[in-house]
Amino acid sequence: MGKGRSGALRRWMHSDGAVALAILSTALVYYGLIIPTQITFGDGPELLVAAHNSGVSHPSGYPLYTMLGMVVSRFPGLTAFFHVAFWLSAFPTALAASFLYLTARRL
Repeated sequence: MGKGRSGALRRWMHSDGAVALAILSTALVYYGLIIPTQITFGDGPELLVAAHNSGVSHPSGYPLYTMLGMVVSRFPGLTAFFHVAFWLSAFPTALAASFLYLTARRL
């Protein structure tokens, strides 16, 4: 990479990286505020119990979700339901929003 391109890349990463980080932070705060801290209705309770107890939910069983949920449901603080919803739903969604911004800027 030439010296000129290196400087341009550094400026791009500095400005767009800061905006992407702001998008990520804002989305995490927003999702953190709207996630229910207790079990609601639907598939949520079944998936949480399966993840927390290392069980199997209805077919297909969602094996990756269950294994990751087993790990994050044991994090200290708040409730197991909050941790599963935050780390397996809110965090990837906020990360996707910041990557979407970076991709759109790149294109």
